[in-house]
Amino acid sequence: MERRPLGTSGLEVSALCLGSWLTFELIDRDDGLAVLGAALDAGVTFFDDARYDDHTGRAPMPTGWSEVLFGELFRQTGHPRDEIVMANKLWFEFFPDEGVEAELNGSLERLGTDWIDIVYCATPPEELPVPELVAGLDSLVTKGKLRAWGGLNWSPELLSEVHRFATVEGLTPPTAVQLPHNVIDRDFVESPPARQALEASGTAVVASHCLAGGLLTGKYSRPGAQGRHGRQRIEELRRRGVLDQVDGWARLAAEHGATVAQLCLAFSLSRPAVASACFGARTTAQLAEDLGTLAVAGRLGPAIARLEAETA
Repeated sequence: MERRPLGTSGLEVSALCLGSWLTFELIDRDDGLAVLGAALDAGVTFFDDARYDDHTGRAPMPTGWSEVLFGELFRQTGHPRDEIVMANKLWFEFFPDEGVEAELNGSLERLGTDWIDIVYCATPPEELPVPELVAGLDSLVTKGKLRAWGGLNWSPELLSEVHRFATVEGLTPPTAVQLPHNVIDRDFVESPPARQALEASGTAVVASHCLAGGLLTGKYSRPGAQGRHGRQRIEELRRRGVLDQVDGWARLAAEHGATVAQLCLAFSLSRPAVASACFGARTTAQLAEDLGTLAVAGRLGPAIARLEAETA
């Protein structure tokens, strides 16, 4: 498994990151353990989790059961905690009643770990000014509860402001941002303001939504396909020709001995700022296909160049 530096954090992460949004809560525990164990055995060292609200109606708590499950499943694999990089998020959903450290402490308790390697912060509320946010996170790094921190879906302007303040004050700066990136949604990472902010700060990107919620796997081209995109949304995409476009990319990928999902993941990984591409898998078969991206990436250069031109 290829590994890459995560910005200036000192952390090294696998090029592919296994995410857990609406995954482990919705599948059998044995299936979740199989997916997680197979990822670890394949050399994945980067895992993304967060406090998500319950969508099943069965969880014993309204929010955070996602963390409990991930922590339990990871311990069941028997892998040492210090051999992985665990990412999480701060949502500030209950701020100011729950401050930055209190929110992080809740995640640590639910996960059953003493530290989180990197936490991505949502855009802070107005009641949480940048100096207070940076100072609070720097304190958590000093206490050993965090190793690094970054932003979640931040604008280039916010990233520049926060990085500038942290640098001037000698505090721990943001070292990574998790941003959406895929062949039909490139601006978060590739627009001129984004490129300038990322390059000036040395901040790495962890690309999310790389398969556009399953849209770029080609599964919605099949009759009766179901998933996160509802029927009305699928028909809209069909009318706009998006599904035909995806079918064309699937044929292009096949010409190079890859699947369209592998081509799209390789496309995100080819961006200079991207340290890792985050994906989800509910089955070991899905996992194997996505992990196979690295085996075929070397021969996908011409296909990536064509995608770049078609989606510019």
